[in-house]
Amino acid sequence: MKQPAPRRVTWKVVGWDRTFGMIFGLAFFIAWGVFTLANKPTPWDQVILSNRGTPALARLMSVQRVPGMVNRKPVYSIGLSFVDRQGLSHRADLWSYDPLFIAQLDPEKPVAIEYDHWNPARCRFAGDTIGFMNIVSLFACVAGLAAFITSYFSARSLLKLFRNGTTATALVTKVTATSQARKSGIITNVRYEFIPATGKPTTGFYKTTKPPKAGDEILIVYDPRRPWRNRQT
Repeated sequence: MKQPAPRRVTWKVVGWDRTFGMIFGLAFFIAWGVFTLANKPTPWDQVILSNRGTPALARLMSVQRVPGMVNRKPVYSIGLSFVDRQGLSHRADLWSYDPLFIAQLDPEKPVAIEYDHWNPARCRFAGDTIGFMNIVSLFACVAGLAAFITSYFSARSLLKLFRNGTTATALVTKVTATSQARKSGIITNVRYEFIPATGKPTTGFYKTTKPPKAGDEILIVYDPRRPWRNRQT
C-alpha cells in the first residue's frame, strides 16, 4: 500500500463477506429465477390472464411427477390440449402441487382453463390466481439480486479506495474485545484516529482477531474528498 496510486490490488481486499454476498446473492437469484420461469403460469402470466383470460375446456393428456417439493408436497406437470375460440388446437403444460386437485383429474373429464386469446400458450386452471409460491419466488429473486448488487458495488467501492486512496499513518486509540470469536481468536474492535490532508482529525475502526495495542501506529488508506471513507490496510 505504500506504492503511489493507482495501485495494483486484487479482489482479496474486499473480504470474504462481500465475496460471499455476491456469490450467494447471484446463486439465490438464478435458482429462484429458474423456478419462477419454469413454474407455469408465471406471476406476470397470472396478471395478464386476470385481465383478459378466456374460458375454455381442455383435455387431460398427461400427469407426471417432476423433481422438487413445494410445502412438502410433490409437484406434478400436467399436460393439456385445448381448442381456442378460432378453432385452433394448442398444447399446454401446467404445474400443480395440490393433491386434491390432482386426484380429481380424469382423462375422461374436461379440465376448465383460462387462456390468453392473444397468446393461447399462456393459460392456467380456471379460478387460479397468483399463489403463495408466485409471491415468494418474486421476493426471493428481488432479495437475491439486491444482495448481489449491494455486495458488488460495495466491493467495487472498496477496490477503488485501495487503488486510488491516499495512505496515512493512524494512531490506535482504543482496543475492545467482543463476545464473538473465530478459529483464529477473539474478534476485537480497533479504533484509530488520523489527520487527513484537510487537517481535521478523522476516526475509523476495523475488526480483527490480531489487534494492535492502544498507542500503536497503523497504515490506513482514505478518500481525500471524503476522509470518513477509510480502511486499515
